[in-house]
Amino acid sequence: MLHIPNVLALALTIAGGVLLSSSNPLQQRSGKLFAQTGLSIFMAAFAIYTVICLLTLLALDAVAVGERIILSGVLIAIPFLFLRMVYSMLAVFRDSNKFAIVNGSATVQLCMAVMMEMIVVVIYCGTGLFAATERAIERRKEDQRLQRAAI
Repeated sequence: MLHIPNVLALALTIAGGVLLSSSNPLQQRSGKLFAQTGLSIFMAAFAIYTVICLLTLLALDAVAVGERIILSGVLIAIPFLFLRMVYSMLAVFRDSNKFAIVNGSATVQLCMAVMMEMIVVVIYCGTGLFAATERAIERRKEDQRLQRAAI
C-alpha cells in the first residue's frame, strides 16, 4: 500500500524539478514547494519501510532462508539510502550552494549522493546473486531428499 504515496511523491518531485528550472520566479517557488512535499513523503515512506524491516527481524524464524538474505541486504543498505535522502532534503530545503544539485559542491555531491547510490547498487546486486545461489543450493538439497525418498 506504500507504493501509492511513493508514486505521488515521485510525481511531485518531478513536477517540482521541472518548475524549478523555469525562469519564472512564481513557478520556481511552486517547484520548490512541490519538491519539498514530494521529498517529505519519500522520507516518511522510507521511515515506514525501515520500521517494517526492523519488525521483520522480530519474526526472523518465520522468514525463509532466501528472504533472510534479502532482508539482510536491505538492512545493510538502509544507512546509505538514508544519507542519500538527507542529501536530497538538504538540497531542497536549504538555500545553501553547498548542497545545490546543479551548481553545488562536487565533493558533497560525490560523497552524499553518487557514492551512496553506488554502494546501494553493489549491496543489492550482491544480495540478489547470493540469494539466487542460496535458493539453488536449497533446491538441490530438496531434489536430493526427494530422490532418496523415492528409492
